[in-house]
Amino acid sequence: MNAHFATTRWSLVRSASLSPEPRREALSELYTLYWRPICDYLRRMGISESEVEDVAQDFFIGFFESQSLDRADSEHGRFRAYLVGALRHHVQKLRRKASAQKRGGGNVALPLDALDQSAPHEADHARLFDLEWAQTMMAHSMARLESETSEQGMDAAQTSALIHGDATIPQREIAARLGISVTAMKTRVFRLRRRFREILREEVSRTVANAVELEGEMAYLSEILGGPVA
Repeated sequence: MNAHFATTRWSLVRSASLSPEPRREALSELYTLYWRPICDYLRRMGISESEVEDVAQDFFIGFFESQSLDRADSEHGRFRAYLVGALRHHVQKLRRKASAQKRGGGNVALPLDALDQSAPHEADHARLFDLEWAQTMMAHSMARLESETSEQGMDAAQTSALIHGDATIPQREIAARLGISVTAMKTRVFRLRRRFREILREEVSRTVANAVELEGEMAYLSEILGGPVA
């Protein structure tokens, strides 16, 4: 089995139930990759801006403390799908509590008017969550590449321009700054884009269980972003 598949987000979930150090590492990485998609999902579900971060934090804590993780099977779906399903259930639970409060029973910290019942359909939420996930994966991968290229004398803006083809920073200008020829610059661009794809595949491979799922996720990532990733 590919080494990357041994450290999927499923493995991070499992490690979160172990000793404190693996738990902190798991929470830190999952926060980094999923915090923005989760917060934006909650906003679209009608959670007020003042409550979004608190609800997201409560969700993460409950997610790792839930006994349902012991029954979760990494062979039966992508981690992202499992996560958004758990998040949807969390929001539904909040709505039930808010409804109970409106009827005069129970206590709930979340204001009832923070739950917009006219929010878009769930399919739209899931699609937008996936888009946020894809953008986060791209950003995370780019940050890794920028860290690598900084050791070669390139700043983050130059690296991003070469990967994305930013016309405001011409390749000729970057080549001059680096003291290399335009021909050498074209070779570097090819290698940088290849390295970016490698990093992105590494990141995505950690969210799936096998190579078949990896290829599916890479294709889906390109589709949801509207074109090739690099």
